[in-house]
Amino acid sequence: MITVTVLLVVLVVTAVAYTPIRYLYDPLRLRRFPGPFLAALSPFWLTYHARRAERYLAIDAAHKKYGKFVRISPNQVSINDPDAIQIIYGHQTGFLKSEFYDAFVSIHRGLFNTRDRGEHTRKRKIISHTFSQQAILGFEPLINKSLSLLLSRLSDMIDPATNSSTLDFLPWANYLAFDIIGDLAFGEPFHFIESGSDSNGAIRVLNDRGEWSATVGTIPWVRDWARYFIFDRFWVRGYESVQQLAKIAVTAVDRRLQKSEEELENRRDLLSFLLKATDEEGEPMPRSEVNAEALTQLIAGSDTTSNTLTHIIDLLCRNPESMKKIQAELDEAFPEIIDDLALEWKDVKDLKYTAAVLDEVMRYRPTSALGLPRIVPPQGAEVCGVFFEGGTVLSVPSYSVHHDPKLWESPEEFRPERWLDISKASVEKYFIPFSYGPRSCVGRNVAVMELIKSMASILRRFDFERVYPNEETVLREGFLVSETNRALGYHEQAGLMEEEGEDIGSPGAAAGGRASTGSVSHRKHPNFIQQSSIIHQTLTTTIKKKQASSIMEQAPPSTLFDFLVTHPKFTKARLPSLFSDFTSQRESNPDGFAANVAAWKSAIEDAAKIGAFRHSDDRLVLETGPSLSRDASSREWGNPLGLGAVIASLRSSGDLIPLRTYMLQQQSINASSSWSVGAVLSWGFRKVIGERQPSVDLSRTEKYVMVQNLESAANNVLRLARSRISSPYTDPIYSTQTFTETFASTAVPGTTLSATDVKALLTFLSRDKGEIRIDGDTIKFKASPGAELPAEITEADHSVAKLHTAILNLTRQIDALTERSAAYDQAARAAVSKGQKTLALSSLKSKKLAETALGQRAGTLHQLQEIIQKVDQASTDASTISIMESGAKVLEGLMRDIGGVQRVDEVVDRVRRGVKDVDEVSGIIAELGEEKAEMDEDELEAELAGLIEEGSKEEKAKQQEEEKKAERTAGEEDELLRRLEGIRLDGVKALDKEGKKKTETEKQAEPLAA
Repeated sequence: MITVTVLLVVLVVTAVAYTPIRYLYDPLRLRRFPGPFLAALSPFWLTYHARRAERYLAIDAAHKKYGKFVRISPNQVSINDPDAIQIIYGHQTGFLKSEFYDAFVSIHRGLFNTRDRGEHTRKRKIISHTFSQQAILGFEPLINKSLSLLLSRLSDMIDPATNSSTLDFLPWANYLAFDIIGDLAFGEPFHFIESGSDSNGAIRVLNDRGEWSATVGTIPWVRDWARYFIFDRFWVRGYESVQQLAKIAVTAVDRRLQKSEEELENRRDLLSFLLKATDEEGEPMPRSEVNAEALTQLIAGSDTTSNTLTHIIDLLCRNPESMKKIQAELDEAFPEIIDDLALEWKDVKDLKYTAAVLDEVMRYRPTSALGLPRIVPPQGAEVCGVFFEGGTVLSVPSYSVHHDPKLWESPEEFRPERWLDISKASVEKYFIPFSYGPRSCVGRNVAVMELIKSMASILRRFDFERVYPNEETVLREGFLVSETNRALGYHEQAGLMEEEGEDIGSPGAAAGGRASTGSVSHRKHPNFIQQSSIIHQTLTTTIKKKQASSIMEQAPPSTLFDFLVTHPKFTKARLPSLFSDFTSQRESNPDGFAANVAAWKSAIEDAAKIGAFRHSDDRLVLETGPSLSRDASSREWGNPLGLGAVIASLRSSGDLIPLRTYMLQQQSINASSSWSVGAVLSWGFRKVIGERQPSVDLSRTEKYVMVQNLESAANNVLRLARSRISSPYTDPIYSTQTFTETFASTAVPGTTLSATDVKALLTFLSRDKGEIRIDGDTIKFKASPGAELPAEITEADHSVAKLHTAILNLTRQIDALTERSAAYDQAARAAVSKGQKTLALSSLKSKKLAETALGQRAGTLHQLQEIIQKVDQASTDASTISIMESGAKVLEGLMRDIGGVQRVDEVVDRVRRGVKDVDEVSGIIAELGEEKAEMDEDELEAELAGLIEEGSKEEKAKQQEEEKKAERTAGEEDELLRRLEGIRLDGVKALDKEGKKKTETEKQAEPLAA
């Protein structure tokens, strides 16, 4: 093992020493291109951003900073220019896929990751027949089956009392996409929609594999070493995910081939085309190649469509006008809906606005946002007027091209209407959601059909709204871009409710229904923000429906085994396997082992939530040991012999974390650990003495944090905490006691957290979620989801927390005294009825004492509540004063621009002098005109007498017009003088008023400061 450690160290040292040599030598002549300096020295700049799941954003920011050409790696240049797309990705250009794609190979090179041009051409010819137009239409019944089941499940989760519910949409979009591709590629769905869960772990494995491959692709030479990078669990988990996903695909193909020849012959799916495909010599595809292509279809047809469908719902919820327009189009096209049937492709393919929404989503938030890398051919190539040496890696970032203001009008706006005004052909050179050229997505037509059908079917039947509309969508990039916060409220349209027997005027219909007339005005959305109190009253029921089976709504069973046999994962047929010692299956049957572990994981987490453990009151913490084994045992099946292996596996995967380790560690469980030689040596030492224990010893008691339960509880707490914030100053502050009182009974619906649970939950919210700040006994939440976490807890915060605690304690005392007073009153009445005067008098005295104490505490409670209100008012006043102070500064600045009262007086005087000068000049000109007129009249009086008499009417009209003009001129001059005088007076008043405001503000600030 020391040899391995030394080799790793040598590799790192060699890489560090080689970096400056390669940079200075510059064989590809790339030093001429700008970019981050670290990117020119090492590929780790790109690796770093890929590991942080933000590669496309980092590259887009680099282009905004450096321009069209950016060096993002020692041998790679990103080109943000649509003209480069045809050259780099087009036909017959000589560019090949780079080593980046090697990270995606597992079973055998498939259509996606093969880098040889001839091999790719051969594969594409075979597989392209699978996606012919006739074949695609044959796939529609399989898509309809899963889509109809999803519609039914979403409808079943709605609370009939309110006709509404909440859900995280991405898991259900994943269930739909996986079930469809399972049916298309392997002959049967994965049954994720039916179970409402990722029952075989394929979704989790695919997500881990996507992030890992996209990161390792930036440094492909570490691919086979990644399994040893124990300093960051990400690398090991990702490597294992690649292998696990391959096994899932191989197992699915095996299961498909075990069916009868008649079933195989009559079945029309992707796998049937692959099995029938032959090469130019008539030879069928090798089995390993069939497996690889089936895996490619599983990857390409699952999270690509599910992420896109999630983006569609999110962006429409964030743009209500677009949502109204697509709903109007769907209502008009389908005035009535029959049961849970999916809409047919022939009926939805020509819906223009629906298609425009899909195109705009793929432009605005492309699922594949990074620039796919290609290698320049050996002879070199000129791209956008620049020559690149052979061997250089080039890419065009699709996200940046889709947001280029030179190509798109207002690219940062989500506006589907843009697609109604342009033709697809005019933008196809730079609209590349499915890539471009011979390596573009071969299944794009199936993807479009699935997305259009799903979008139309779901939005015609249901209305959606974000529960927290002001909360920004958080995106995470693996190989694809997905969302991480997706809380949606939804309800069913009213037409269906009428068909199911509910009157349109019922409360359920009024809350969220819409008539089936096709008019969009009938879509009445429940306001999930203003009605937050209603949501939180039904939060327990909603979460149970979303996260657990119906068994969880029952009272806790008498034993853990009683709970297990009613759990959906513990069917009667599976009990022998689940209670056997399946430890050896870890190597002999990994899929069976993983399925058993997943079943136990789900059951243990659900059992903890409802308090099915007799030996523990914890809901977020699992106590292992002899008590757990006894609690899960039965006479018929004995002890669960594989439970130790389950705990070991969940501990290894990070689903269970030792409580002591969890509470003491400084770093977030979501953060990667730093690398050190010591970590590598530690790993080598463990290799020598035994890498891992195959099973946890259940004879010893130990406690573990259940990460899944912790995450669920934290999300429930955050929802409730945010709904309670009306004052951003005092409402986000709690003491440990008030936090426990408020959230211990709501974090896990239907039960109460233990003290251990509360400590773990506070640690998770503070260290791992970054949602609260803790200092001693004081806890402070973010004021809103998008707000910054307070830098520190202030003395004022401690005081508010103490006030909240005092109010809570007084409220409890008042409740107790009220009950005591009522009891004494009842005792006194009973004594009187029995003629026991002394006893009655004693009871009345006790009642009087209780009432006195009650009055004192009620008065104190009132004072404390008033103090809290005053603190809130003072906080509001301080904010108001700050705003007023800013306004005063603006007025002062404006007055400085005007020049003060003196300058206004000077301007007014100058205007008056100017007006006076104009009047004098006008008078002089008028006198000269009169003299000239008199001279002309004396000389020509006799000659013009007749003409003047004839034109008297004309001259009178002209004279009237001149008089009116003179009056208008005089009026305008007077108006100008009045306005200037008004400006001067306003300036004087503003300065006087500002002086008074400063004096009043100082007076108000004195008691506040005191």
